[in-house]
Amino acid sequence: MASMMPTKCKGSLINLARIGGLELGSTRVEAKWNSITSYCKRQGVNRGPIQCHKRWSNLAGDFKKIKSGSLGLKKK
Repeated sequence: MASMMPTKCKGSLINLARIGGLELGSTRVEAKWNSITSYCKRQGVNRGPIQCHKRWSNLAGDFKKIKSGSLGLKKK
């Protein structure tokens, strides 16, 4: 059963995810996701760096789809 991330964490995690390099496998990227993982654990959310990165990537992709209107949702 997946736990929901506390609302107070979301804004801080967004800011933390913006820090660091863009090259996958670089030390800066690994440090960024390790930092985010540590923050989550302090807030009671148990996720590893790979899971944090995957969830962030999924959220960012969905946001771009919603923003561009390519999700196939019809406006009322």
